[in-house]
Amino acid sequence: MVIKRDKILNLALVILIILFIACVLALIYLNTNFQNKNLDITKQQIIEGCSNLSLEKTANCLNSEIRVFFNYNLTNNPENFEELKENGGVCRHYANLYLELAEKLGFNTKYVVFAFTSDSLHGMALISNHEGYCILDQKSRARCDLRFEVDKEEGEMTKQIEDYINAF
Repeated sequence: MVIKRDKILNLALVILIILFIACVLALIYLNTNFQNKNLDITKQQIIEGCSNLSLEKTANCLNSEIRVFFNYNLTNNPENFEELKENGGVCRHYANLYLELAEKLGFNTKYVVFAFTSDSLHGMALISNHEGYCILDQKSRARCDLRFEVDKEEGEMTKQIEDYINAF
């Protein structure tokens, strides 16, 4: 009886070890495929996937496509898109990528910097058209205001954008 119970426990232990190893291997496989898939995308593929959409859908599309390879890395200063995908960058690098892609998609663009404290800055991309404007930032989903009045003066427009961002 004791020998049979020991054999069952040993068999259960072997099965648990095999399942654990299988799970670890599956996670490694999925992580590798996920990373490779995300790093294979090109700017042109992002543009093609996000073209002919409304302002808000374009902003969310760009955010979704770039978010998959987002890697905040203070030590890297990427010189091109491939380096940004592989090694990451800071908010400025991602904002500039948003601006470049949005311009190619036909949107108006502006680089926006906010000072949270005297030594803490954050850069974001603002894209707009006749529908309104959207703020693209890797820290969150795209934030859009589609009730924007395009004919406002620059100072009033900047104040409205600041008020909109601060509401989040």
